[in-house]
This record gives sequence, structure tokens and C-alpha cells, in this order.
Amino acid sequence: MRGAIAAQLASEMGVGAADIATLVPAVHEKLTDLRPSPQLEPEQARFRLFDSVATFFRNASTSSALVIILEDLHWADRSSLLPGEFMSKEISEARVMLLGTYRDVEVDRRHPLSQSIGTLIREPNFHRLLFGGLSLQDVGKFVELSAGVTLTGSNLELIYARTEGNPLFLNELVRLLADEREGAADSWTARLPEGIRDVIGRRVLRLPETCQEVLTVASVIGREFTLGQLAPLFANLTDEQLMDVLDDVRRRTKIDPDRTYIVGFSGGARIACFIAFALPELFGGVIPICAGAKLRKEPWLRHRVIDRLSVALVTGESDFNRGEVERMHGTMLKEVGVRTRVWVVPNLGHGVPGSGAVAAIHDWLDAAVDDRR
Repeated sequence: MRGAIAAQLASEMGVGAADIATLVPAVHEKLTDLRPSPQLEPEQARFRLFDSVATFFRNASTSSALVIILEDLHWADRSSLLPGEFMSKEISEARVMLLGTYRDVEVDRRHPLSQSIGTLIREPNFHRLLFGGLSLQDVGKFVELSAGVTLTGSNLELIYARTEGNPLFLNELVRLLADEREGAADSWTARLPEGIRDVIGRRVLRLPETCQEVLTVASVIGREFTLGQLAPLFANLTDEQLMDVLDDVRRRTKIDPDRTYIVGFSGGARIACFIAFALPELFGGVIPICAGAKLRKEPWLRHRVIDRLSVALVTGESDFNRGEVERMHGTMLKEVGVRTRVWVVPNLGHGVPGSGAVAAIHDWLDAAVDDRR
């Protein structure tokens, strides 16, 4: 707008110039003879303002395509999001791209942006792109470009593991690296920068008090924990209540479906397979122990399973179901292209394997996620 001549601006804004000037006072510098628009009721005035802006964008795009970027929408309230909803419908045929960015971990189902997305998703030109973290190689390039430091080997793997490629966390670690460049070469990898602590702290503080307490204890156990490890530490909560708290945490925070694995033993293994095969978008893998289930024949469903799921079949060396499990791998899954593997655990009958086998299975499933990405 700064480079536009007055006549061009007046033509593109038309009768809505005075309304637009209430949002962008700089319009008065170009169009000095604007008269205030007639007074209307608040709802009518808002509609007139939205319509004026949309008309301006449509007219301006006839001579040059426009890209309008709205950043950090996770901070927006409902009233701030309404203009975008309105304009997305009004400019659908114009040469205008309306691009909004937000951090999905900041947006839950109650956030006003969720309502806006639910409205916009009905529009034919609406597209939603999910960006994951940077790859290991990209993390190395980021650090080199930002801090002038080349990371290799264990240091690069460590910063990647600590940040999971999250640009915000990565940037904070790079700042720490720059601040401590004259100190120990690897001291910056040993602690969490204050910026990251603040971000995590804000998210945790939004959770109910019981959730905060459970997460605090779980963080001492490690990045991965089980109900069996937590339950003895919360004598005041039953297993059912503790599960309710963990479910609440899952609902309120971002869970990576690619690293969500469903597990079942014996009859439960068959149920786990049924669920995973029917809803492959919800899981990255399934671990049926000492049993399995058939994959339905519909081509559309098989393609979804092949694209999404890894199947880690587990059986004991003397398990009476071992033949069924191995046949499931050899003839029912592998032949149709599902990524699958069988673990035959020595000295195990019809039972659950120990932690060593579980860790190996987990590593195999994680590797499959990295390959897909």
C-alpha cells in the first residue's frame, strides 16, 4: 500500500476506503479527503468493515496476486478470527492466498481457532498443512547457519533428541550455545534453557492441578513411563482415577499418532489388531502378543494399513499360538505389503515378554516412523 498511488488506492478500495482507514490510519496519508462512513449498529458496522476489506483485496488482486500472512493465530481470540472466516469465503475466486500459521500444541478443542478451522474446512480452497520437526540433517544445518558451529556425531544426535527438531526449542539451545561458546564445548547440551522451561511451564500450568502433579512425578521416571510405575507413587488415586488423569493429559496435549502403539495379549491381541486395522490413522503400529487377526480384503482399507501401520508380532518359543502368529506374518500381512516382523522370545510360552524384547520392538517401531517421514 505504501508504494501505491492515490488514484490506484482509491479505485481499489472504492466506497470502503473510510472503513479501511479505521484499521489502517496510513490510508489517510494517501487519501486525504476521506469522509467518515455513516454510523451503523455494531453488527452492521462490522459486516461493512469486513466487506470493505474483502472488496479491496479482490480489486487489488486483479493487477497482482496477493499473499496475506497471519502469524501466531494461536494467540487470537474469537473476534480477531472472524475477519479471516469472512474473507476466506469472499475472496475464494480472487488471486489471493490467505495464509495463517499457528502452533498446534497451543490449540485444543476449546480454543476459538478450532471453531474457525471447523468453519473454514468446508471451503473448497481450504488446505491444512502439518509441519513436523526438522530432520537430523536439518538440525545440523540450522545450528551451523545460526551459530557458526558444526555439530557431528553424538553432539548432533543429542541436540536432535532433546529438541526433536522443534524449531522453537532448537533456537533456544542455539542461543545457549552462543552464550557459552567460550566455556566447555558440550556444556550447552547438559541443561535445558530457560526459554524452553518457560514454554513448557506455561503449557503445564494450563492443566488441572492433579495433572500437573502426575506429570511432575512422571518426568522423574523419564520420557516413557507405565501405569505400573506411577500407581505406587499415588496412594491417594486408584488405578482408574490415575488413568482418567492420563487420559485428560492426552486430550489436552499433542500426542504424535505415528508414535502411538496399541498392544494386546492373547484375545486382547486380536482386539488390538481389529482396532488398528480399522482405524490405522490413529496409530503408528500394533503389537499383538501371542495371537493376531486377519486383515480385511477391501483394497481401500489395505492401502491405508500399508501406508500407516507397522505390525510387531510377538510369540513365545513354546507358545501354543506360535503357528498362528507366524502364519499371520508370512502369508497374511507380509505378502500384501504390510511392514511386519515376528519376535519369537526364547523360554517363553503363552505369556508376555520381558523388558528386553519390548525395548527391541519399540526401537523397531520407532525406526519405521522415521522411515515414513
